[in-house]
Amino acid sequence: MVRILLFALVVAGCSAEEVPFCKCVESGKVLSEYSSKLFKKEVTSEDETIMTTLRAQKEKDCKAFENLSDEKIQALKAECQDD
Repeated sequence: MVRILLFALVVAGCSAEEVPFCKCVESGKVLSEYSSKLFKKEVTSEDETIMTTLRAQKEKDCKAFENLSDEKIQALKAECQDD
């Protein structure tokens, strides 16, 4: 399971690699999708490890964008949707 998830992160990262903000958005989506699955089942230690990894990846990918205005973030999101 962990290997499949990490593979998904690599594939997602490749498609967003050219635009760093798009990688941030994709990391957020992967984290959100995985965490929503956990509401439907009992969480295992493996799930906790995966969530920790996903959170760390999102923090890394999004760190450079933490202090941007909402207006700038929306403009960057629009660029990602155009891809």
